[in-house]
Amino acid sequence: MTICLVVIVSACSQSGIPTAVGGATVSYTGSPPGDCSPTRVAEAVLAFLDAFNRGDQEALRRMFQRSVIFSASNPPDGFFLSSGQPALLDYFSQRHAHGETLELTALQVSYREGSNEAGLAPRINRRADDIAAGVIGAKAAIDCNDRAIVLWNQGGP
Repeated sequence: MTICLVVIVSACSQSGIPTAVGGATVSYTGSPPGDCSPTRVAEAVLAFLDAFNRGDQEALRRMFQRSVIFSASNPPDGFFLSSGQPALLDYFSQRHAHGETLELTALQVSYREGSNEAGLAPRINRRADDIAAGVIGAKAAIDCNDRAIVLWNQGGP
């Protein structure tokens, strides 16, 4: 009698079952490193949006004390781009003055093998007194070591 043993090894990235975090649907691809679970990443994004919505300049200053590239569609002026904290905090203050709120509805987190950053693709409900309410997308990155947002590109639908 001959016995055959077949072992299949898969190198495909994992895809997590969507979960709810703070009312948002969070899903992921890849393998989360160490202490960088999709839930922890979503909590960091929610903390940013909460501070933005409250106009909490001190919390935003702490969150964005590292170098970050931040861009956003900015009606009626067109587009905002910053890589420095003073201009970024001024932008946040201006948007808060217009009553802008950002509500996370969905977040896709992408992990790459060997990287300490996770890619983010948030879906956000955006409202303000100077723009039409709507759902926008963003592309972002977060440092898994300290969950600092290091890139945020907030665009259109």
